[in-house]
Amino acid sequence: MRSVYTTVFAVGCCLSSACRTPQGSQVKQETDDRLTAANERLVDVSKQINDLFRRQITLARQEVNPQAAPWTDELKGKLIDKVADHLAKLLPGSGIGIHWNEINLEVSQVTAIEDLVSRSLDESKNEIHSTKFVDSRYGDNRIGLPWAKVMSHVSMEAADHSISPAIRLGTVIVGTDKLGHFAEQGHWLFLAEQRGLLHGPIDRFQFGQFMEGDPALSLNLYAHYSVVYGTFCPACVVWGGFGYYGMLVTGVCSFGDIASNEGGYTFYSNLYAHPDDYVFDILSFDIKHWSEEVSKSKYLPGLLVRPIPSDAAADVK
Repeated sequence: MRSVYTTVFAVGCCLSSACRTPQGSQVKQETDDRLTAANERLVDVSKQINDLFRRQITLARQEVNPQAAPWTDELKGKLIDKVADHLAKLLPGSGIGIHWNEINLEVSQVTAIEDLVSRSLDESKNEIHSTKFVDSRYGDNRIGLPWAKVMSHVSMEAADHSISPAIRLGTVIVGTDKLGHFAEQGHWLFLAEQRGLLHGPIDRFQFGQFMEGDPALSLNLYAHYSVVYGTFCPACVVWGGFGYYGMLVTGVCSFGDIASNEGGYTFYSNLYAHPDDYVFDILSFDIKHWSEEVSKSKYLPGLLVRPIPSDAAADVK
């Protein structure tokens, strides 16, 4: 595995258009879900989120089974994959990097559901709030080479793009990145269980630790989870593997991300079990633990992290 600095330098070169490679990358975002003044004004958008998910599920049912035939295992598998395609597809042009002719080298691409949410919600109505990096919980860190400790800090453009918008679901403030994890990594967990690559909630959680870069994970498990990771995201392993969706890229090991991955696994499992009559409800999931103020993150040593504002700290349980 390359050192963090070597990886940061390589990505920094790409962001400055100094390198050319056909291999893209899929870097996940972090968020700022502290109860800041702006986040406190957010209104509950769980109904809008339910509508977005339900429309995509209905569309997938119609595409996979237009004749309403009995749901065989094959049809149910196709339904899961089609729903994941509608929700978790990474969008070319949504990231940062090189877009020139056939060359498309991007970091921090967003999923289709993140894009749908951002386009459907109105910031002027306090339905969503976007935070600039300098105003975020990570805004005290220096940006640019040679100071950058992680990939997302190689330029201000990359740093800004690494902070996902915040929304309120019920009473809980979360980043829209959690919906991306829910749709994309939740699908990976579902498929990995079906294929016998993962077995049960502890195994799924530990795979999340590997993707996020939790230093508490046993080194003995790295080889196995690297194979699982490479099954769904070969580029993630090429660019470093352990911590590529967390500590290596943003300096953050997010247990909120791991919780939303598990929520997505539950979603796909329930849809597979009830392909005809499953009704999506975002508030039925353990969204409290998607919050990074509830599920406390671990940070790369030296990463500067602002605390929750003191006047709001008492409101966070």
